Amino acid sequence: MLINLRHTVLRSGAILFTTLVGIALLVVVGAYLLKVSSDKIVEQQAERKAVAWAVYIGATIPRIDEIANGGPLKTQELDFLEGIREHGNVFRFKLFDANGRLSYVSDKNGMTPDDLANLGAHNDKALDVLKTKEPFSTLKDGREKTDRPDVYAEAYAPVIKDGKVIAVSEVYIDETASAKLIFDDFLYFGLMIAALVAFVVAIPLLALVFITFELKKRNQETNNERLRAVRAERAKSTFLAHMSHELRTPLNAIQGMSQVMTRGDLGPLEHPKYLSYAADISSSADHLLSLINDILDLSKIDAGKYEIREANVDLDTMIKNVVRIAASWPNALDVKIRADISLEELTVFADRRAIHQILLNLISNAVKFTSPGGSVVVSCGVEKTNDVVISVVDTGCGIPAIDLPYITEPFSQSRRRSDIYQEGTGLGLNLVKSLTRLHGGEFKIISEEHVGTTVQITLPASRMISSKPKGSADPHSSVKIHQIKSFA
Repeated sequence: MLINLRHTVLRSGAILFTTLVGIALLVVVGAYLLKVSSDKIVEQQAERKAVAWAVYIGATIPRIDEIANGGPLKTQELDFLEGIREHGNVFRFKLFDANGRLSYVSDKNGMTPDDLANLGAHNDKALDVLKTKEPFSTLKDGREKTDRPDVYAEAYAPVIKDGKVIAVSEVYIDETASAKLIFDDFLYFGLMIAALVAFVVAIPLLALVFITFELKKRNQETNNERLRAVRAERAKSTFLAHMSHELRTPLNAIQGMSQVMTRGDLGPLEHPKYLSYAADISSSADHLLSLINDILDLSKIDAGKYEIREANVDLDTMIKNVVRIAASWPNALDVKIRADISLEELTVFADRRAIHQILLNLISNAVKFTSPGGSVVVSCGVEKTNDVVISVVDTGCGIPAIDLPYITEPFSQSRRRSDIYQEGTGLGLNLVKSLTRLHGGEFKIISEEHVGTTVQITLPASRMISSKPKGSADPHSSVKIHQIKSFA
């Protein structure tokens, strides 16, 4: 139990670990996507600000085209640009002429030597904006530079006047607060989604763990029940093995003494009733011994301990002998029993006692349910596949369709005739079916109520030794020899 519990815990732990790894990967990928998405939004926001700023200065400063071409800024224009720069988080402004050359740089601390050196130089990004007339922005990390915010955007926008692009403005916008706000919003939303996913995943995971434990528990209980059943089966087999001797010994004495009394070996019985009682005692003992033998045989078959002692069996001769025995039964005197065999010789490799028992049980059943004047025919033949087929056909009362699926179960009796319903034990057909399967054969029953019943036993071709049709001139001409395979 502890080992099974340990295995269950290990399996559940593996499932849990896999799930946690999956959730961790989902969180990492989600965080990356959140960062990319928030950066994209900040860039788009910076582009809009840059476009708005460019449109505003283009409309406010009449000389913007002259300034873009290198013209000096007037004091009033410079104050305007400096004032605008203080709004919208803009901390730097560059202006490029219609050819993409840097012409003006505005900064809190004035132009740097690099800015002065780059005046008049071409800028590839500014040229792209001039060609496409579309704004462009990129997000920068300014933590490595002392004069830059932590997060800022460089946004390029065309300056349009009278429907014509006369310059390109580059605006440096501080997006530190905006980026943080947007990322925090995305992070909160992502955490909510992750919590929801974790909750959704946790429910089936917990259910799976619970079901796993329950299945292990039920499996253990089933194993315990199976073990108890095996022990009970062994106890039953042991009990029957011991009881068979204890029951057979007094039965043999009862049979022997009742037969002596019936025959009058020691003298006639004084009262006629005693003779009838002795005959009843002998008949009951025979019936009880037959019942005990059937129960023991079924018990051995169920336990897998029934030994098949195979030998060559002359099926033609055995069927004729069994038919002769059955014809002498008291309940068969008014039933016509005959053998219909199309072969002169048919030898199979099988257990002689089992085949004899199969024939006796089938004929006994057929006679029992056949009314006086009816018939029972036992036939035997070989199919094209060389399978050996034994059939017992009666003209009895038949089996109701409702009983056919269960007729071969132990202790099952058909509800055919109320006057014989209590006769027998319901073991005959089950024993026949079991003995047939031990030989690797097949059992089949076909019946129609008020018409009759056909029971067919098929033995595999590997069990046939030889067969010879009737009237064959050469006894060896049609003899078929087969390799024998044991089914024991």
